[in-house]
Amino acid sequence: MDAVQQNGKTMTLKFELVDAPKNLPAISGENFRHQIEESILEFFCATISNKNTRRTYMSGIKSLVDFGETKMSIKLVDMRPMHIAAWVEDSTHINAITTVRAQLSAVKMLFSYLVVKGLIESSPAHHIKSPRFSREIGTTPIMSAEEAKRLLASIETTTIKGLRDRALIAVSLLTFARVNALIGIKRKDIIHESGRTFILLFEKGSKSRRIPMSSLLHDFLEPYLAHACNGIDASVEDHLFRSMASSGRNAPLTRKPLSQRDVWDIIQKRANKIGLYGLSPHSMRGTGITSFLNNGGQLEIARQMAGHSDVKTTMLYDRRGSRDLQSAFEKVL
Repeated sequence: MDAVQQNGKTMTLKFELVDAPKNLPAISGENFRHQIEESILEFFCATISNKNTRRTYMSGIKSLVDFGETKMSIKLVDMRPMHIAAWVEDSTHINAITTVRAQLSAVKMLFSYLVVKGLIESSPAHHIKSPRFSREIGTTPIMSAEEAKRLLASIETTTIKGLRDRALIAVSLLTFARVNALIGIKRKDIIHESGRTFILLFEKGSKSRRIPMSSLLHDFLEPYLAHACNGIDASVEDHLFRSMASSGRNAPLTRKPLSQRDVWDIIQKRANKIGLYGLSPHSMRGTGITSFLNNGGQLEIARQMAGHSDVKTTMLYDRRGSRDLQSAFEKVL
């Protein structure tokens, strides 16, 4: 199988294919193999534009191929429903249910694509049911409002690095931005209009959200903007949050935007310093949503602010019930 570019690196997908099935006499031998390989590459490169979705789908399909080869001695296009079902059952003992569901979705899409291309007659994954999953409360670690304020207050503002990190965390907390949208913000996405300021966020699925900047967010972001708009940093095409030229205290910003890994490292380093552990970029988003709800915000408004398509997703961040349970359990004995 050819290689696929992912995050600037070349990933080789090992797909052991077979000669032409007997029910496709027009396609045979190496020609069939070539068409299958080409179609799989098309599936990843031409039909999936989001690099994170591509990575997730790649993981799922590789998992199925590895399972088929090592545990059932069967190749991809020879698979039947029972093989897919066995893989799903095996995966549930290894991975989280949400992971298995996402990987099965990828497998279904690939086989459906091969059906559309006329390379297989039907999808063996079509009728395979996803493992049932139900969750009323999210598991993402969430800070209290007081902890979030303490985190922001703990970051020094005497260096460009400190100003950047504080602004990064503040934008994540106060706009509910997903990490991809956060690192994708450019200077031109800070919009001033009719005396108001907005941040334009580009979310997954090519969706965009126009977020009004609160006065609190302005207080955190403006000092960073004032120090990050000289010389090389003046271009409106530059990303807002960029890497440092070195690890030095007064190192300048580069033109290179922060990566997801960079954001994880910044948040964990800053949080660990004040005794808050296990936090992630999603914790910032979740903390903002939870704080809004705890302060009397309406669930439907929170859904719109977070860019959720379904209010059930927003409800995962509603931890108000856990506070009532805490009070109840305090009365035991």
